Amino acid sequence: MKRKYKVISAFFLMNVLAVAWCSYVGTQQNAAAQSPDVAHQGDPDLFKGLEAKDWAQKLWTYIIIEHFYREWKTFPGQQTFSTELEAPHGSSVSTYLTDQAYDALVAAGNQWQPVVMPVGSILVKENYPSSTPAYEDLLSLTVAYKWTDPTGKAQFYWVMYTPTPKKVTEEMKKQMLANCGKVIEPDPSLELQNPSGWQVHQINGSESFFTPDLKQYCGEVQSGQPKLCIDCHNNANDPIVVGNLTNFNIGRSSLGDYIWALRWFQKQASP
Repeated sequence: MKRKYKVISAFFLMNVLAVAWCSYVGTQQNAAAQSPDVAHQGDPDLFKGLEAKDWAQKLWTYIIIEHFYREWKTFPGQQTFSTELEAPHGSSVSTYLTDQAYDALVAAGNQWQPVVMPVGSILVKENYPSSTPAYEDLLSLTVAYKWTDPTGKAQFYWVMYTPTPKKVTEEMKKQMLANCGKVIEPDPSLELQNPSGWQVHQINGSESFFTPDLKQYCGEVQSGQPKLCIDCHNNANDPIVVGNLTNFNIGRSSLGDYIWALRWFQKQASP
């Protein structure tokens, strides 16, 4: 499966980069009429007027075609690729942020303290399989968008995008049966368009990041506020204790609006 995803991802990236570049060039005639940072600010009304089933597609089109995320700022203080110890995000990640998300982190400072990001903030995390990643090895994108939901609550909308497998192989079916107890067939309604080739991910047991403790999430679609995301992020504030040391340097953090194990939030506390 990893090899298949690698081939699909490489093909996809070449096409996405070409499409995004054409879109970018095509809009330059209007660039003089707007601030150079407008395209990187994020839209607080991105889902306005849309049904819930269309939210993941709208966000996908926004970050790939309308405002290509690789033109955004990267996580403050982080190199292009950062080695992380977290699943399902991969051994290495590369993170891109809209301006208001970036500014909120910078304003908070490199400290162990909460961060509140404005509505409209978007964070895109590219997930890679190894500590020496290359763009063609991209496994998935995990995206968080801060918005005001229909109840009036400001919160994050999460989604994981993965390449659409060309075929569910017998080996993949065996993995599904072993890990989830059933074969979870691809759902065509989760496939994305503009551009195509990727899907909103549904946990099926054949993922490279799958472990036995994830069995309870089999079949869950990773968009909105998936239980996998909520449970993982809620548990991420449990420090790793070794002897008489409480260590926050090896992959755990849970503060502010957005919770993940990036070194921006990490430190080692004295006993």
